[in-house]
Amino acid sequence: TKVAVSDHTLFCGWNSHVPQMIKDLSSDSSRSNKAKIVVLAPHSSQEDMIDTIRDEVDPQHLARVKLYVRSGRPVRQEDLRKAGVERAKKIVLVGREGLSRAEASRDVLSRAIALKMAVPTYKGEIISEAHSERDEYFVKSIVGST
Repeated sequence: TKVAVSDHTLFCGWNSHVPQMIKDLSSDSSRSNKAKIVVLAPHSSQEDMIDTIRDEVDPQHLARVKLYVRSGRPVRQEDLRKAGVERAKKIVLVGREGLSRAEASRDVLSRAIALKMAVPTYKGEIISEAHSERDEYFVKSIVGST
């Protein structure tokens, strides 16, 4: 189902760093002004992702987050739209777990290309896991210098 949220942080992908990044984002929020976070990943089970987040992010931080998790492929425009990509204030591109550095970089680059195709005029902040200066350059070349 489509996420009915805006001004959120959208994670395109999933790996073991995502729970820590969610915790970091929640540190800037409060119980009354929660961080809105959407995770879009080709995970077999939304419940598994939620369980992992609950296991790794303490309750005090989770209380400051409104979390939406969607199964989908971050390289498919339809799935990106389902996650509200055009309304996100921040997008985080992460590579899948268990890949080599080169494969993870290709994963992030393919997500950057899909993002550019889905929202060519995106003005928000884009953060990506880059494994080298070259990869950082390529991501910036694709999506702009945000």
